[in-house]
Amino acid sequence: MTVPGIAIDLGGTIEDSWGSKRSWFAAQGFDLGRWPRSRREVIDQINGDEALYERMAAEVYNDANVRCRRPVAGVRRVCSNLSRRFRIFILTSRTDAQRALTRSWLRRHGLIDQVSEIVFLGPSGSKLAWCQAGNMSALVDDDIRHLGPTEEARGVKRVLFCASPHKPQPPCEHICVAVSWVEIQAILQACFNALAAE
Repeated sequence: MTVPGIAIDLGGTIEDSWGSKRSWFAAQGFDLGRWPRSRREVIDQINGDEALYERMAAEVYNDANVRCRRPVAGVRRVCSNLSRRFRIFILTSRTDAQRALTRSWLRRHGLIDQVSEIVFLGPSGSKLAWCQAGNMSALVDDDIRHLGPTEEARGVKRVLFCASPHKPQPPCEHICVAVSWVEIQAILQACFNALAAE
């Protein structure tokens, strides 16, 4: 049997960027609260100002800020467990210009050895299209935009990561929601078990 592949987003899913985003918006006069919010929720809270959100992203995801970040709680242990059954691909909207920085960050936090490949799609690449072309079994992301329309996702289990005690409703029946890496592991293990049974 071929080892199934799973694609996992980096910023906000593996790398904890919420504190940086929250601090940046606080300096602009917006209190986003303690728990991570989706891009859509943040834009709603900042009065629909997408340009302000883009300014934040440029600053929060610059090299100096990325170097200082910690991994999301539980990600190391779960990725270690998952790498025994899956090929793990990190799928990021970053450009290739941040390749060395990203590899260094993953190495420093003990994650590089669990990863089969890091894919730098850039800001306009479609994660779901890449997953389908690469025959991935699952995609885990904290941004619903990357989990896309249902017709585009045939064969790819989609998991929306929302690290909050207030678990949102799944946006559609084809997307699972997980509030922790333990929940992500359970969803992906169930996916693996279903694949093994085929």
